[in-house]
Amino acid sequence: MADTTAAPAARIRRSGRNFGPAKIFLWLPPIVLLGLIVGGVYIAHYALGDRAFLLPEPHVVFGKLWDPKTAPDIWEALFHSATVALVGLLVAIAIGVVWAIAMNLGRWLENTLYPYAVLLQAILWSRPYAKDGDF
Repeated sequence: MADTTAAPAARIRRSGRNFGPAKIFLWLPPIVLLGLIVGGVYIAHYALGDRAFLLPEPHVVFGKLWDPKTAPDIWEALFHSATVALVGLLVAIAIGVVWAIAMNLGRWLENTLYPYAVLLQAILWSRPYAKDGDF
């Protein structure tokens, strides 16, 4: 006779209203990290002394975002910066897709283009011709 007893049901993970310890451990590390970063900005601000204007306190920055005098300029600059970043991303995607298609056309083309692809991924930190005071 065949065994007709059901196997124990697998535990179903439910999302939503479960506010148990698992949710606390999920949200606690990012919140602690945010607090450490904000605290670090405050410490750096006060450590700068006379040059503290270089790194304003976080509450001053957030206050300026909603200040009617400065907010329009800040949001306009943010829009222009985001536009430049997105255009750059789209150009990079287009170049990358064309490059990948070219490399896939033939082994000889891949062998020719691959070293340049690796070179373009490298960030060059050294500046051999930089003099003291050059930026």
